[in-house]
Amino acid sequence: MKIYLEQNSGNPATPYTANIEITTASIDLNTKFKVPISQRVNGKTKYSGNICGFAVEGDHPDVVVSLIEKLILQLVNMARLPTYVFIARRSRKMFPVYTVEDQVFATTPGGPIFKHVELAKVREYLADYLNTTGQLGVPGKSEKLHVRGVHRETLALIRPIFYLKKRPLSATDDEFWAPVFTSRDGYSIYTYAASGRREVDIDNGYEVFWLRNQVAQALVADKRMSQNHDLRPDRLLPEYWER
Repeated sequence: MKIYLEQNSGNPATPYTANIEITTASIDLNTKFKVPISQRVNGKTKYSGNICGFAVEGDHPDVVVSLIEKLILQLVNMARLPTYVFIARRSRKMFPVYTVEDQVFATTPGGPIFKHVELAKVREYLADYLNTTGQLGVPGKSEKLHVRGVHRETLALIRPIFYLKKRPLSATDDEFWAPVFTSRDGYSIYTYAASGRREVDIDNGYEVFWLRNQVAQALVADKRMSQNHDLRPDRLLPEYWER
């Protein structure tokens, strides 16, 4: 792994960028990431970086770079960096989620790995396990896991703009649930479904329908859904249309 600092002139809040190139250990080979290094002055100057929601901090930018390298190596699993991160807000815990072909994996520290073709089922299995073992929630009240994506350049967490959702129609049917994100350049929206990234250009709001249809067709072809119209946008809030 190669990491070098680049100074950001005229930006006191993030005076440095850690330029990262992974050369081994990951399928993200030769992918270049640019992680902002923030500066905080509160009696003593501190520098910090954030990788997939996990923060590192040090007294000097070089210390942060060293911590970032160690953190990335810890996060690489099955030769991959996380695609998503599940967040338990109340417990302030995070759980990396990986995709390998058509399988989604969630890991637990020193515990089992949960996998399924559907992100929704992995979240269900993981949440049940964590609440049952007392790692989340309080007696009599379970805690929900929230999903965030991972920005493919800065490695920061990104909030979904909406979801594509299919409710199970029978006891043997699985729920499909996929978060949708804005692309890095802001010109398209995308999600991961049926073993691939599904992406459409932004088109005055019609992109929601184009992406829904593209994902629905992929799920029908993969025999994971029977009818195109079983899939719907969910949590599509007014803020998206008011951009």
